Amino acid sequence: TKRDLLTHLEPPSAAPSRRSTPRSSDTGAGLAGQTLPMSVMRRKIAEHMVLSKRTSAHVHTVFEVNYSRIDQIRKAKKAEYEAAGAKLTYLSFITKAVVDALRQVPVLNASLDANNNVTYHKQINVGVAVALDWGLIVPVIKAADEKNLLGISKAIVDLAERARQKQLKPDDV
Repeated sequence: TKRDLLTHLEPPSAAPSRRSTPRSSDTGAGLAGQTLPMSVMRRKIAEHMVLSKRTSAHVHTVFEVNYSRIDQIRKAKKAEYEAAGAKLTYLSFITKAVVDALRQVPVLNASLDANNNVTYHKQINVGVAVALDWGLIVPVIKAADEKNLLGISKAIVDLAERARQKQLKPDDV
């Protein structure tokens, strides 16, 4: 974030911080050299990151996409979605496209277990990153394949709000 960059660029203060535990709004600046216990949320995130790295192929690719048609649809439907309790964002369209692609190519919706067996999942669950003042969390839209664009948009709003209010349960992440 901008604040992280500005904090990083600030010259170090002459006096070390006396605070021994971070506030929830800390970005990590000023914590160098300290060992602190992980919060339950951080521990669960770490466990899921390690599990994800062990069980799922990680691929990075870049596509250039013309979003002018999506932007037109979004502008035309924005008020309708807001009246229904959802925000129609670009992320909603991207998530719906990912769900549709996984439905068309189900071999990509797979994971490995500890015995190197491949499990092909029927249900499509999609993680959506939510930026918080105190870090990043990735709650999951369960059964995303059973939702239309409005349902996905509502799920994104719900998960983001609950994440920001610290109302997520471990099963949501």
